[in-house]
Amino acid sequence: MTKILTVAKIVFKNRVLSPAYYWMILSPLLLLLVAAGLSWYMVKQTAHNQPTIAVIASPTIRKALIAQHPTTYQIKFRITNAKQANNYLEDGVIDGILTINDDFSKISCKHDAGSKRSNPLTSLTTNVTALRSQFYASKLGLTPTEWANITKHATIHEETVNWQSTLNINNSQLTQSLSEAIVIVAFFFLKAGKETRSFKDVMNCLFCALRAHDRTVM
Repeated sequence: MTKILTVAKIVFKNRVLSPAYYWMILSPLLLLLVAAGLSWYMVKQTAHNQPTIAVIASPTIRKALIAQHPTTYQIKFRITNAKQANNYLEDGVIDGILTINDDFSKISCKHDAGSKRSNPLTSLTTNVTALRSQFYASKLGLTPTEWANITKHATIHEETVNWQSTLNINNSQLTQSLSEAIVIVAFFFLKAGKETRSFKDVMNCLFCALRAHDRTVM
């Protein structure tokens, strides 16, 4: 029993207390921490490169735009009036101002040309258009499902038919068959030792048939 305990102690000291054992346990945790740090850094960099805008509109419209969770720009939701927004734009705190009146009849966007961030006009146009559609749909008393059915793209099932290709294939097969017939007939005439005149007559008939066929196809 004493020998077994002695061997166990030696094995424990050599393996469990060795640096390789701790590295085997801690290395996956360190890799996870490094991956999480890189992911966090990339998210922060992406957010930093996104343009920041202020939305001057009614609270309902502002909340609806924020609820869309845009990925190409950020909304500075604490800015609520035009004067404050213009001051922030002049100071370089924000990159643009989006102004929308209550019935979407007037929409304007002001962007700082000196900003290093991109102009989010394309994304703003898409999101504001969707919001305006929902606004008019609610005024007409339409449900979101009804409006989606009205605005969705029509589905067209396409079937491709190439009759000309089929006709060309059939004509090609017929021409090939006639050519083979000519070769076979010529072979038999030569083998049988028929007169040259008879052979020429047969060949002329076959060639005339081929020409008549070509004229019919054309």
